[in-house]
Amino acid sequence: MVLGPLGIKEGLKDAFLIFAGVSIGLVANLPKISVRTLFFINIVCMVVFFAIFGDKSQMLAFDFEHSQSPFEGNFGFIFGMLAVFAMLDRKWLLAACCIVMSVAALKRVALLGAVMAGIFVLMGPRLGRKILNPLVMILINLGIVMMTLHYAVGDFNHLITSLTGQSANQLGEGRQILYLMTANKIFADPWKFGLYGDGPGSVYTLLGSRAGEVVHGSLHSDLLKICYEYGFLIFTIFIGSMYMSKSYSVRVACLFMNVLYATDNCLIYYFLLFPFIVLTRAAQEKEELEAAGGVPGDRPPTSEAPARAGVRRRMPLNST
Repeated sequence: MVLGPLGIKEGLKDAFLIFAGVSIGLVANLPKISVRTLFFINIVCMVVFFAIFGDKSQMLAFDFEHSQSPFEGNFGFIFGMLAVFAMLDRKWLLAACCIVMSVAALKRVALLGAVMAGIFVLMGPRLGRKILNPLVMILINLGIVMMTLHYAVGDFNHLITSLTGQSANQLGEGRQILYLMTANKIFADPWKFGLYGDGPGSVYTLLGSRAGEVVHGSLHSDLLKICYEYGFLIFTIFIGSMYMSKSYSVRVACLFMNVLYATDNCLIYYFLLFPFIVLTRAAQEKEELEAAGGVPGDRPPTSEAPARAGVRRRMPLNST
């Protein structure tokens, strides 16, 4: 049965962590918290964490290419996410501060996600919606998965080595070995994985079967993981649903998460999903209010917001 592996511990843990992250979305009235407040909270948490667990002897060790930083950690994901919502609010200085802190925490994929989202913020909804729609993004993500599979089996080894001087596995920080195990199974039975996959939690069983070669405990690609566990059919539904919202702000925010899903296992990062849901709901509500009648003192986040300057309310004919 497809859902059978949910009975294993890792499958149940995934389901619990995902629900823990998105459960805030079930609340009717979400707490109002600003991007600026979350920014300072994240800084305090990062400093405290470093003071307790950080390696003080490596405070000056920073290597962007090899992803080495004394402050490296999951705080980088949150700073990258906050940069996106700051840009959606047109708070450019705050966005720049978030990006600087994301560099310090050194999650390169979060930086890439923030840059990609920023491009679409500047692009505006009129052009951006032509790309951030279900059909186009499904095709793009299918292309990413296929490139990941071919990367796993070594088709890009020579190109990567010639361009970076590193092996493909070294550049991916051990991911090529992990991806290879799933790629071999998918290529061996494409119909099975095209329709329904191997079941939730099954990727942990696969990785555990060759634990001696595994560098990371997780697959570190949610896109590939969904394809392996649920099949490409569910994968297309999942990706399409991310870009069905009428709110352009929501689509841009989902693009950031989409980039993270390509090379990390952020679906189970409840500490990231929780504030993401809160800020996404707030951005959507703000956009809807401004589109409906405008919020005094706020600048419309998109070029599609109707221009109301100079419009005067017509007085009734019988007014005195």
